[in-house]
Amino acid sequence: MLYSRLANSLKTYCDSPRHFVLALSGGLDSRVLLRLMGQYLRLNPQHQCLAVHVHHGLSPNADEWSQHCQEWARQEGIECCVERVELTLGSRVSVEQQAREHRYQALRKHMRPGGILLTAQHADDQLETVLLALKRGSGPAGLAAMAFSTPFAGGLHLRPLLSSSRADIECYGQQHQLAWVEDESNQDTRYDRNFLR
Repeated sequence: MLYSRLANSLKTYCDSPRHFVLALSGGLDSRVLLRLMGQYLRLNPQHQCLAVHVHHGLSPNADEWSQHCQEWARQEGIECCVERVELTLGSRVSVEQQAREHRYQALRKHMRPGGILLTAQHADDQLETVLLALKRGSGPAGLAAMAFSTPFAGGLHLRPLLSSSRADIECYGQQHQLAWVEDESNQDTRYDRNFLR
């Protein structure tokens, strides 16, 4: 089911050979997206894909996560690049916001004209985004939440799992006996998104 959703969602955008950049954190969602894209590329070899893992250096496990991502990408026949970024801790900007900004800057570097960035946000993330927007008093634009497709760095940013639930994604990961990393910061309720969960 997840694969058919992904293939159908990409069909509209892949009438010619495309270069994909897959944001690979190593967590469940991006790990499943990596497996799905590995299958997609085997069936559609005219396309290319680069997985990019952004190493924020915030966790003592960050080096290990990078190694796992490179190995998992190799298993799928997808090249993987590790981008190291440095955050300014203690600044007025939240760690979450800084990490997101640095992550997209790192991903932007690998985009080609007409390329497609793939990220693994899903339906549960969408709900959290709306709830966070309500909490922050966002207007109508903020409450519109995430779009499936948005312009990005001369190409497109697609979220092919946006209509899938986290439960569906976890079920897929377990059925296919995938390993993924568990970021300990996901349990830290100082971060708004974790508090909502």
